[in-house]
This record gives sequence, C-alpha cells and structure tokens, in this order.
Amino acid sequence: MFPNLEEQQKMMQEKLSAQEVLGRSANDAIIVMANAIPEIKSITIDRTKVNVNEAEELEDHLILALNETILQAQAVQAKLSQELISEMLPPGLGSLKNLFGG
Repeated sequence: MFPNLEEQQKMMQEKLSAQEVLGRSANDAIIVMANAIPEIKSITIDRTKVNVNEAEELEDHLILALNETILQAQAVQAKLSQELISEMLPPGLGSLKNLFGG
C-alpha cells in the first residue's frame, strides 16, 4: 500500500530542508530564519529595537522568535505530511484523506 516508503521519507526531508520559515519577536526585534526540519539558519538582532545589554529582554525576544519559528516549521511539516499521505492513497480511496485533515 505504501510503495517506496524510504524514498518518500527522503523526498519529504528534502522538501522540509528547502522550505524556509521565519519567526519574529515583538517589533521584529529578532528574526529567526530556519528550514522546516527545523534547523536554524540565521538569527538577526535589530539593536535599535532590543537592548542587547539587558540579558532578560534579549532572552525574552529570542524565546518568542524561536517558538514562532518552531510553530511555523510544524505547520509546514503538517501540510507536507498531509500532501504525502494523500498522494500515497490508492485510486478510489481519495475520500479517506479527510481522515487526515484533508
């Protein structure tokens, strides 16, 4: 029923790796760029919007941005997983994809 499962998993990882997601803290003080695996690719800190000498403020902004990035990555993972399951269903079972949120 699930042909080439290893190939499908590899393709999924490649898609997740190529999909960019962004997380932002309040006022865009910190922007985190990652892929949907999620792997952090960059962190940008706008020093005009956050005092980098105040550890607690910087940590709060960083936590917000990282959590937002993780949520964005999870949303992409769910969407791509749903698409993959839908593609893997045999013809005539298309209505079953609704069981997976389709």
